[in-house]
Amino acid sequence: MRSLRITAGLAVVACALCAMAAPAMAKEKAIFGEFKASITGRNLETSPGQLAIWKEDEPIVPEALTLGNYKFGPINRANGEIETNRPCEKIKVEGSVTKESSSELPATLKLIKCVSRAEAGGVVQEKKNTISLPVVFEANASAEITGMNIAQETVLTFKGALSKCPVTIPKQTIPNNVNPEKEYEEIVSYNSERPEEVERWEHSKKLKELFPTDEKLRLEIDLEEKFHGIRSFVKDSAPCDNRKGEESGHLVTEEGNPHKGELEFTNGKLEVEIEGLEVKEGNLSFAPAP
Repeated sequence: MRSLRITAGLAVVACALCAMAAPAMAKEKAIFGEFKASITGRNLETSPGQLAIWKEDEPIVPEALTLGNYKFGPINRANGEIETNRPCEKIKVEGSVTKESSSELPATLKLIKCVSRAEAGGVVQEKKNTISLPVVFEANASAEITGMNIAQETVLTFKGALSKCPVTIPKQTIPNNVNPEKEYEEIVSYNSERPEEVERWEHSKKLKELFPTDEKLRLEIDLEEKFHGIRSFVKDSAPCDNRKGEESGHLVTEEGNPHKGELEFTNGKLEVEIEGLEVKEGNLSFAPAP
């Protein structure tokens, strides 16, 4: 298995507890903050800014990654356990920013060299995969509840030994089964980092034009440890065997369910801290509602 592809998009959404609307009226999206982006002298709508990670930040890696029946991470040769705290070697963030002020921030998370495994005859084969996750970070209502909205069905397709065992992630919201009367702790957070002085600013006419105050703003996004419960489905036939245990999938038997005959998993998890997220040659921040 040489690669892992995701053929549809994920959208990370900051949800919230909202007042109940009248039955005949649709609920309006309330905003508890906005993403702010700017490049001096440029109209982002006609000339978008590009997202990147500041070069002085450490490479960002997930602290946990589980999707379907796959728990990513290398095997510790000493004890045979999976090291789930380092499932991938690094991550890149890419995307275009087209608005100076918005409740949405689209991006693509590229999880690079994530280790998964295939077993045959008692032998375990490890493969490093690249996972691309198109996401949209959103901020609406209040910060009391946050989650991840998967906007459309997503299929993880493997090559090699696991090619017959793809993982399907259906449309859903994380956390699932939201109770409007219950308060949830944040599982996604946005924070503007402390303004940094621009390197070589005093010696560059261009940098002085781009950053008149010699300061650059960057953004931090945290997918907290409670960011889990991603539902997914895997076929229930050879060579995709369902092992007994607490992490085994549940066989779907309901008539009319498009996933009937497949194994449903509800243990999906993604923990990541994105530091130093910036707009090249510009500023990026998050402004909470006043």
